[in-house]
Amino acid sequence: MEEKLLQLLEIALKYQVSDIHFTMIQEKLTIEMRIQGQMRTLQQHDLDGAFFRYLQYIANLDISHCSTPQTGQFEVNVMHQLISLRFAVVNTLQQKVGVLRLLNKMYLKTLEEIFIVEKQQLEISDVLCHSNGLFILSGPTGSGKTTTLYAMMNAVKQRKIYTLEDPIEIYFDHVTQLQVGQNLSYGDGIKQILRHDPDLIVIGEIRDGLTAKMAIRSALTGHLVLATIHSFSCKGTFNRLQELGIEISQLKEVLLGISCQRLIYHPEKRFCIFELCNRKEVYQYCKTGKFSNEFQSLSCQLQNLFTHHIIDEHTYQKELSDFE
Repeated sequence: MEEKLLQLLEIALKYQVSDIHFTMIQEKLTIEMRIQGQMRTLQQHDLDGAFFRYLQYIANLDISHCSTPQTGQFEVNVMHQLISLRFAVVNTLQQKVGVLRLLNKMYLKTLEEIFIVEKQQLEISDVLCHSNGLFILSGPTGSGKTTTLYAMMNAVKQRKIYTLEDPIEIYFDHVTQLQVGQNLSYGDGIKQILRHDPDLIVIGEIRDGLTAKMAIRSALTGHLVLATIHSFSCKGTFNRLQELGIEISQLKEVLLGISCQRLIYHPEKRFCIFELCNRKEVYQYCKTGKFSNEFQSLSCQLQNLFTHHIIDEHTYQKELSDFE
């Protein structure tokens, strides 16, 4: 079983896959990986229910309580790399579903690698020079928000950094990282972190009003705060924060900016595009309810890539339809 797992992980590493999906109906096991944005089924006929139970075992899951969703972690040495893995399992009446996520540093990127527009990269780097304020990274699931967030954290030197994450996907030696779970909420975690004199607070995701208000409070009391939120545009992020009870006057005072990103899949490569709402645009939006003429939306960014022949027409049309 160990050898079969290693073979599976080698495939995942080769194609830079972050998640391996397992679906078991009776004893038949289907394995899928998301490669270049598309789910691909692996023809692994020698893997069955026994392999699924092996993953549960090494992840220290309680197989006797199959009806309860469970998550466990373990480590495997693959191709001379120690890879941390998380296995999450949920069962229905018809099937068992598991997702194996690879949590390792080989996917850690720099800001220079992430931002293909130099001006945007410089603006993001400038955010990290502030001693206080709130910057929010937004985008849909799978858009690369966490990758960008980790790149920003890794670019910060000689400062006390505390994070609240669910889950912790990459571990840093110079960062104090707290796992949100049954015994620690985002709101309570922020309260604890504020007692430790942090320079930078990183919030894995703003999910509710309490977390949003604590993020604002932390920024107002002299801390630099980075956070992610699930939203499809910078404008949508403003709307979402207001839905969570944040006043527009508070955003005008504390918000350093918002980024919204999408992951673009192009033959043999993938990269992110961003719409970036800087401090000037924050002030403009809070005052008038709209951005200035200088603001470039995701659609504009995509058009620029097509115009400059960075992506072909097929990729342009496909991604544009996803924005609409």
